[in-house]
Amino acid sequence: MGNRLDLFEDLQNFEGELLRSFSVNLSVPSSFGSLCALFLGTRYPVVYVVSQEVERKRVVEELRTLRKFFGYDEPVLEANLALPFSGVTLQKDLRESPRGVLVVAVGDLRQDVEELEYFLSHSFFLEKGARVDREKLLDLLFFLGYERVETVRERGQVAPRGEVLDLFPPHLEEPVRTYWWGNVLERMRLFDPETQRTRTDIDSLFLPPRSGEFRKIELRKVLGCWAKVVFWEGVLLEGVLFPVPYMVFLGLGEGKSVPLSVERAPAFLGDLAALFRFVQDQDLTQAVFFLPEGKRVLLEEMLRGEGIEQRVTLVEGFLRKGFLFGRLRQVFLGEEDIFGYEFVRGKERRRASPQELLQTLSPGDYVVHEEEGIGIFQGLREMVVKGVRRVYLEIAYAGGDRLYVPVENAHLVEKYVGLGEAKPEVHRLGRDDWRRTKERVRRAVEKVARDLLELYARRHIERGHAFSPDTSWQRELELSFPFLETPDQKRAIEEVKRDMESPRPMDRLVCGDVGYGKTEVAVRAAFKAV
Repeated sequence: MGNRLDLFEDLQNFEGELLRSFSVNLSVPSSFGSLCALFLGTRYPVVYVVSQEVERKRVVEELRTLRKFFGYDEPVLEANLALPFSGVTLQKDLRESPRGVLVVAVGDLRQDVEELEYFLSHSFFLEKGARVDREKLLDLLFFLGYERVETVRERGQVAPRGEVLDLFPPHLEEPVRTYWWGNVLERMRLFDPETQRTRTDIDSLFLPPRSGEFRKIELRKVLGCWAKVVFWEGVLLEGVLFPVPYMVFLGLGEGKSVPLSVERAPAFLGDLAALFRFVQDQDLTQAVFFLPEGKRVLLEEMLRGEGIEQRVTLVEGFLRKGFLFGRLRQVFLGEEDIFGYEFVRGKERRRASPQELLQTLSPGDYVVHEEEGIGIFQGLREMVVKGVRRVYLEIAYAGGDRLYVPVENAHLVEKYVGLGEAKPEVHRLGRDDWRRTKERVRRAVEKVARDLLELYARRHIERGHAFSPDTSWQRELELSFPFLETPDQKRAIEEVKRDMESPRPMDRLVCGDVGYGKTEVAVRAAFKAV
């Protein structure tokens, strides 16, 4: 294999032309543009502008793959403005990064972010175990507009009581109780403003002004003060340009054209036999394939079966578009070059967040409360209870009963899922119906478990048919699936195959929600059996 640094001679020539011309235009595959930005990022602060947010995520993943492969230390940053105060975090990262690459979607350049210096002088950050002068902290809170009260119930209030300080920042759903030993912050817990009972420990706490507002600045002005080089990849420049010493255009824009010995890599569209012939027949000094881990392992086994594993470097990671560095015969391929598409990252099952649950509920839907049983969702209701205005889920129960669940406790509620069209029985509050139902289910499950244990004990001594281990055809089939397996899928696949290769009779049920990959598990098993 050739040295992976051989192509840097052309990258250095590109850098020299940029420094002479101030503005250049590259007609190269997009991934080579990323490599150019990464190379310059070892010397200068570089901004890489892309057309949309989804492309920003792909470029960031690609840059981090290339950064690891080439052994660079400079950071790869991204401007993700979806989270509160993310602009502040970004500005702090830029301040600590004199070099590196920042990726941003063009639409975010004109977004306003909090001005860093104003933000730092008008906010405070508490951490468990920190030493803080409590008197100065109180003075700062009053400067930020917080109101001193006897009992904290609403946002923007603070209540000092000896070694305890309660406060309610405007961006939180619940207030925080802080416990002190002198000027040392020993503990912080969220608490219910109605009952004043504490709930959950936290390790850090951000304290913005009571108004929650800060002085703002346009993101492109921030980047104009940091960047020395800006890459523009396939974006319309009207209204978004900002002054920097050097600019590189990919696809759109003006600038001096820089000739490079780079061309688009061949596409194999899933024809692995053609890929293997390419590796064998071409006089390559280096071939690097970037794939997700599960697919990388499968392809490595197939390359070993062809006897050409020494000619290819397989790397876990992502490359948008492969490229061939012609002068040195170096080829870099990604999953789309090899298979004709990018693998889709699978969904992992998780409990719905309160926001996601509320989006799926409509008035009249049956729901199940963890402690109270089955009721009918009536909608959201805003009420003032003990002087505190909050939003509640209203759930109707039998006998005209009503249960009001604060939205922050929506994790206690799930949408009812039953068999067929039959409507479930609605429970009554304060009765033992739900407890008895859960107890009956528990006993039924225990009986099924005992029966299954007896069944498996009998089958354990019987003999069945043992299928052969995976073949190259099996691996080729599994490489063809466009979805990447989730951890649960991988576990199911491994266990099914282990059962099939065992001489004992197989008895396994694969279950999961719609769209979670049961069919892919079944197809693998069916192919293994024929």
